[in-house]
Amino acid sequence: MNDIEIDFNGADVIFEITRFCNMECPHCIRGDIQRKRIKKEYINEALRNFRYIGTLTVSGGEPALAVDLMTHIREACNMYEVSYENFWMATNGTITRPAFFKELEQMYTNSDDNESNGLRVSIDRYHDNIDI
Repeated sequence: MNDIEIDFNGADVIFEITRFCNMECPHCIRGDIQRKRIKKEYINEALRNFRYIGTLTVSGGEPALAVDLMTHIREACNMYEVSYENFWMATNGTITRPAFFKELEQMYTNSDDNESNGLRVSIDRYHDNIDI
């Protein structure tokens, strides 16, 4: 039986880096808060299959609580020579640590198409108001 080669290049990739969150929104599609994080070796193994990613999505839980994993994804992309067109992320907007914003800046800088990156802050009728 022959191996089938699949060309993953140009595909969109989503890494759910954590299931942990600092909020407990009753409508959350992730369910109850879990103290789980993706293992770095899973990130590495996935990225070895790519040379080019369309949209690189980082999700959670709350991604801002796992900045080290955001950094690892970006550095692994560099290490494996994987480029990405753009990145997308959603956050609840309550974590305002400088390291988070610095990593967002790095991900923005590393993307091929800076004009199509996306950051969504969940400010809607389902969330408590936050001070920005």
